[in-house]
Amino acid sequence: MTSFETEWLTDELRGPFDALAATDVYGSATEAWRMLRGLRVEWHNEQEIVNINAVLAEQILARAPGRLAAAGLGDLLLNNPGTTLDAPAITARLAQYGLRRVTRVDGRAVDGPHPGARHHRVAPF
Repeated sequence: MTSFETEWLTDELRGPFDALAATDVYGSATEAWRMLRGLRVEWHNEQEIVNINAVLAEQILARAPGRLAAAGLGDLLLNNPGTTLDAPAITARLAQYGLRRVTRVDGRAVDGPHPGARHHRVAPF
């Protein structure tokens, strides 16, 4: 704890750290430091997001591999500013990229996630 306070806790970080150490938050500087040491922060790098988008695109778009389908969808989005791009509008524009929505065996288009499923944001290209 002493090493943290003398070597890492800058004047700029003192206020936020003291707020964490407050009685109504973690109760002490030692507990706040223990919590911070146990905190794991993770974010996806750009390549992981590209790969995730490719897998998602491949599940709902046909006639191109996932990465190309995702790139085409990204181009469609970027080249239609000020346009409402809901599912029907996007579907209507897919042909210009050589794409179409995947259809199920019963002939219905794949609509994406089930209404009760968590929604995922597709990252920009």
